[in-house]
Amino acid sequence: MRIVAIDTPNNPQHLDHLVPLCDLLKAKLLIRDIENKKIIEKFYPQIITEDIFSLDQIKYEIGTEYQYLIHSFFWPKELFKAYFSSYKIKSIFTPHGNSDKHAKANWMTRFEKQDFCLIYGQHMMDFLKDEGVTLSKYAYIGNIRYTYYQKYKNYFHENFLKSLIKRLDPTKKTLLYAPTKKDEGKFLSFNAKNIIFFETLCKEFNLIIKLHPHYIENFPEEALPFLGKISNKALVIENCPLVYPLLDICDALITDYSSIGYDFLTFDKPLFFIQTDKKDLRSTYLHNCGVVLDQSSPKITDSIKQIFTNDPFSEKRKELYKYTFHSKPNLLKVLSPPSNGGKTKTA
Repeated sequence: MRIVAIDTPNNPQHLDHLVPLCDLLKAKLLIRDIENKKIIEKFYPQIITEDIFSLDQIKYEIGTEYQYLIHSFFWPKELFKAYFSSYKIKSIFTPHGNSDKHAKANWMTRFEKQDFCLIYGQHMMDFLKDEGVTLSKYAYIGNIRYTYYQKYKNYFHENFLKSLIKRLDPTKKTLLYAPTKKDEGKFLSFNAKNIIFFETLCKEFNLIIKLHPHYIENFPEEALPFLGKISNKALVIENCPLVYPLLDICDALITDYSSIGYDFLTFDKPLFFIQTDKKDLRSTYLHNCGVVLDQSSPKITDSIKQIFTNDPFSEKRKELYKYTFHSKPNLLKVLSPPSNGGKTKTA
């Protein structure tokens, strides 16, 4: 198979989805964003990369040398085909999470406009069917990011987790707080003004805070003062797309509608949710696997401790995990080389 992948500028969080595919398929990752390059060098040195100025720069090379181009942004097949009109290369779209945010938004229909789609499991497939989306070609990839983490677990521990763990109090449980990004002021659980909520958590637990990179970038007037107030009490993770290493060392996750909630099902640990004004029933699917917290409650730490003592949600988490991530990924089988050896020709 001749496969190459390309980064999405100004979206470092996408790297955590592209890198495992590159590792599995032995695909080179084309880097257009200098910040992405820095992150790859720091966190993902296992893969082969190539710096490019633009896609146009190596369009001929891509079109003639590769069968597939992996991307993590919606590139309609009509536009892709028009761009590579002289070549037989096809695109592979990989989603960057299983988020419940915008559960009923029209963006799900964009899956239908892709050459080839990667799907985590039946949950995502049923979601698409509910929206009337029909996929022409697809493959299940299951929990590929966790598989990748397991493969390089020792590396991540030595080069990332070890220094992080040293900063945690071993006598306390560790919570990871990871909300979804702000979107036009809607459905955001993170309240930068409610510093008491975070200070209360820090008194009883180790608190790791991982805000969405776009939130910090787009709303610095809210995010930066908050980080300044809390950074001496909680452990703030910035400029780091890693997810599974963080989830592995945490005892519980606090989130909202972020796809990280589905990732955390992997470890069958307690889930807590910050309530928002979102009413979409589809988006509360994951919330059946944990407890919705009231940020204004003075007894919020008691609610968390109670679940650590008596957790009734384990079976629901296990069931949803199996529904979310296919147990038998078939990507390698579906992308088996054609009889001509995989060489492409110009039209």
